[in-house]
Amino acid sequence: MTLARKTLITLTSLFTLIFTAPAALALGVDDLVGSWAMSYNMGQGNQTGTITVAKNADGSAAITLNTQGGGTSTASDIAINGEELTFSRTISAQGQSIPVNYKATLVDGQLQGTFELDLGGMDAGGPVSWTAARQ
Repeated sequence: MTLARKTLITLTSLFTLIFTAPAALALGVDDLVGSWAMSYNMGQGNQTGTITVAKNADGSAAITLNTQGGGTSTASDIAINGEELTFSRTISAQGQSIPVNYKATLVDGQLQGTFELDLGGMDAGGPVSWTAARQ
């Protein structure tokens, strides 16, 4: 085999590895389907909840959350971009509707992320870290 041919094969292999490896790392709906036990702390001690992810007929994700602080609600604006999952929901607290924005990545089989309450410009204390383990 000539040096030029060996170089071409090596470059082709390297090109394939570089451009196909990120696709293998991308998060998909199938990676998330199921029930997840969520844990977070907003300063009043550890709180828990459940995140349930289903796959719609069109392949998109449907997410329902049930948490101690926010009750049960359905997520909206669900997106998976590369390795990151983002979604929103609205909770009710003291008669107010409060949007909550979530983001997470799947790390070693566990969802890890943050959420932020949108209090219309009032200080919500910054992002709250959360984790969720598959049940």
